[in-house]
This record gives sequence, C-alpha cells and structure tokens, in this order.
Amino acid sequence: MENLPVKIDFINLPKTKFGTTKISDTLMMEVEADGYGLLKYEMKDIAFDFKKLKKDNNSSAYYFLPNTFTKTIAKQMGENFKVIRSITDTLQLNSILR
Repeated sequence: MENLPVKIDFINLPKTKFGTTKISDTLMMEVEADGYGLLKYEMKDIAFDFKKLKKDNNSSAYYFLPNTFTKTIAKQMGENFKVIRSITDTLQLNSILR
C-alpha cells in the first residue's frame, strides 16, 4: 500500500456563498497499485460536485467526508488503483456568509 496525493476540485459552488466557482484541496489517499502504476502516477484532479457536500446546520460550513466517496475517487484515478481510504477524514469548506 502507498499514500498518494489527490487534488479534489469542488465544482458548482454557489458564487453567492463562496465568491468563487471552484475550490481545490489536496488529500492523501491510501491506495493499492502495481509498481508500474505507481511509477507513472501523476497527481489527478478529481472533480467533485458541491451538491454532494453535507451542511452543518449550526454554522455556514460544508463538509466533505472523503472516506464515503472512495469508489468515486477510485473511478477517476483510473483502473490501476484501488483506493483503500483517505488519510484525511474530513474537509471543511466555509461559506463567506455568516
């Protein structure tokens, strides 16, 4: 097993809440892959729709729980990789509105 960086691009963000249409963050993912797949790995940009994020009703924050989307991430990484888990448990996106 290896840890690889994966860039998550949150797309379709409401401009009224975030002031931008895209926010990116990098996660470390634990994966299984053959040696050749690891050698030719280039960090992937994984597109993830904002509408799938969970909202904290007590604040203006939205949460991305990558371990609930390992299949989605693995599909975008390619067939050479089996995603075991995300090292990062939670990503939080804060709205500019309070």
